[in-house]
Amino acid sequence: MSAHLIQRVTILGTGLIGGSFALALKKYTTDIRIAGWDRAETLSEARAMQVIDDAHHGDLAPALRGADLVYVALPIGTTLDLLPDIARYAPGHALVTDACSTKLRIVQSAAEHFSGTPFFLGGHPMAGKEVSGVANADADLFRGHTYALISDSAPKPDSEESPRDPRISAFVKILEKIGARPFWLEPRLAPSTTRRHRARFVPLRSARRKWFTRDSRWPGFARFAPPRRQPVFHVARHHSHQQRNAFRGARSVRAPPR
Repeated sequence: MSAHLIQRVTILGTGLIGGSFALALKKYTTDIRIAGWDRAETLSEARAMQVIDDAHHGDLAPALRGADLVYVALPIGTTLDLLPDIARYAPGHALVTDACSTKLRIVQSAAEHFSGTPFFLGGHPMAGKEVSGVANADADLFRGHTYALISDSAPKPDSEESPRDPRISAFVKILEKIGARPFWLEPRLAPSTTRRHRARFVPLRSARRKWFTRDSRWPGFARFAPPRRQPVFHVARHHSHQQRNAFRGARSVRAPPR
């Protein structure tokens, strides 16, 4: 399978992320038919905006039938609940990937339910907006942003080695076509969902009006710096260019005492 052979994509969750991925496929790829699965009212809005070609709600099996790529853009809890059904109903040749912001529980649950056919690949786009919903979907939402991919066999960030499974290679090519920058992480390096780590590791886009420090292991992530830890960075609230400049020109300072 190569990128142009992914002809049918099913997107579970047609909100901001799922809708933006659909619009990006329509803008930057050809000959891909997109099905969406969501609540009826959300699907009506997505159809009206021509985000998707086919709409499904309720029963999951018809939405997954014939899909080459299943893109899960649902809340974490919903994703965890649906993973067993996705593994059961997705075609054996399909690649299943998610866009959840926390990975450890997702990857662990997927390991329990997926045996390779279909194949599961954890993911998280470091992109977003202050607003949600398909009405705010943007075909260029991922452009220029890091897209984390989680794999046990992930090559090192500076390696040119390609993943062996052709389904993964095909998805990576699509990410590159829509302007994202794929970056590989091993599950043990991905931010966890435990209370301790959830408070310390957040996507860079979420690091607003708090004190954070970069960590070289997680490009696109910012680590919360407890008081009096160095170095710390204040990340701008709204504008991505201010965020970039804050990191480029940041200097070591001490966090103000509580």
